[in-house]
Amino acid sequence: MKKVCFIPDYDNDSGRGHLGRCINLSHTFRNNNWKCYFFLKKLSLNVKIDRYINIVRNLEKCHFNLIFLDSYKITKKKFELLKSLSDKICIIDDYGIIKFKSDFYLNYSSISPKNPKKFKGIKKLLGLKYLILKNSYNKNISIKKFNYNKTIPITIFYSSLSHYKIIKNTINELKGSMFYKKMKINIILTSEMKITNQEIRTLKTNNKIRVIFNSNKMQSFYEKSYFFIGSYGYSFIERLTSQTISINTLYAENQLQNSKFTQIKDLHISVKNINDLSKTLDKLICNPSIIRDIQKKKNLIKNSKTNSNIFKELSN
Repeated sequence: MKKVCFIPDYDNDSGRGHLGRCINLSHTFRNNNWKCYFFLKKLSLNVKIDRYINIVRNLEKCHFNLIFLDSYKITKKKFELLKSLSDKICIIDDYGIIKFKSDFYLNYSSISPKNPKKFKGIKKLLGLKYLILKNSYNKNISIKKFNYNKTIPITIFYSSLSHYKIIKNTINELKGSMFYKKMKINIILTSEMKITNQEIRTLKTNNKIRVIFNSNKMQSFYEKSYFFIGSYGYSFIERLTSQTISINTLYAENQLQNSKFTQIKDLHISVKNINDLSKTLDKLICNPSIIRDIQKKKNLIKNSKTNSNIFKELSN
C-alpha cells in the first residue's frame, strides 16, 4: 500500500485552514487505497481528525511515496531532509513563489507564479482545476431565492487568527444597515482566537447574536446563511461552492493570492474595509439580480472533481 504524509502549517495557535485542506485532500488518497499520515507536533482537542489518519511525531524513521507540504516555515535544510524521506514532494503555496525544487507545485489561485528559472522541471498544478474541497462540496448549487421578509441569516468568521476588535467593529457596522432588525447573526469562534471570556459574554448580550465555538460543521453555515462575512482564508474557497453570498476583506498577507483570484472575481463580493459593509449589504439586498448572477456563476466549479485531478497528477 502506498503512503502519503501531509505536513500542514498547524499548531494550537494557528493554521486551521492548512490542516483542513490537507484533511480534505487526504480523503481522496484514502479512497484510492493510500495510507495517510499527518506530521503534527500538537493537535487541539477541539479539532477532529479522521480516525483512519495516522499521526506521525518523528519523520526521520519513516519513508513515504509522497509528501504533501502545506507550510511556510520549511527551511532549505528541512526540505532536503524531507526529500530523503520520500519519493516525491508536492508543495502548496499561497504566495505564488517557488522556493524549493519540489516535484510538484500547487497553487489554485495563480495562473503564472513567480518561477525562478533554476527551478525548471517542476510540474505546476495551477488554477481552479486544483482547488482542494470536501468531497461533499462537489454537487449542484441551488439557485435559491432569499426571503428578506422574514429573517436574514448572516455568519461571521474571519480566521482563527482574528480577534474581538474586528468582530465588534463588524457588528457595529451591521447596525447601520437598513435591514439590521431582520438579521440573525452567527459568530464562529475557535480556540486559537485571542478573545477573553468577558468579550464572549459581551457578544452574547446581543439577542441577535449566536456564538458558536470550534464548529466542525462549517458547510451547514455556508448553506443556511444568506451572507457570510469573512476573509480570504481557506474558508473563502469552501464558500465558493455554496449558495451563500461571500463578503470578504483582506485580513492577512497569505490571503493576498485568494483576494486576487481573477478566475472567480464575480463569485464573491470584496470590501476594502469594514466601514463599507452595511452599504454593501443594503445594495445587495435591494438588487437581488446581483445575487442571482453570483449564484449562477458559482456553477462554474460544481462537480469539478478537483481533488481527483490533484490525485491523478500526484499518484503518477
